[in-house]
Amino acid sequence: MEVCADLHLRPYYGDEDDTDGLYHSEAKRGTTAFHACATLYARVKNKRHTLAVRRLEDGDTASSVLAEFLGVLDGLDAEVKAVYLDRGFYDSKCLTLLQAHNYAYVMPIIRWGETIQRELAEGWSRVI
Repeated sequence: MEVCADLHLRPYYGDEDDTDGLYHSEAKRGTTAFHACATLYARVKNKRHTLAVRRLEDGDTASSVLAEFLGVLDGLDAEVKAVYLDRGFYDSKCLTLLQAHNYAYVMPIIRWGETIQRELAEGWSRVI
């Protein structure tokens, strides 16, 4: 099976005093407050099966969410061919987690910055 993980950030444009319980991140589309969740789903025979949905709260990081999702995958009795991630999971901690769990993965990246250049040069990318 192939597995996909996505981060969903829906901008909040309401009263700034009423942002308790919302996820705060760097400014996007004119706001720093978001209704946010992460989803994990499997693609089996071209059908989508939701495995997990998790609400994001302040203090959550992409790597902490990914660690939880990889724990879910480890608990399944299924062979995971590849993990597809959206660009929200693009950071060195997520890459380290994926390598530690030994899953093949596909993730869009922007090829700039010394850290990612070094990681790419060290053989982090893999071909499925």
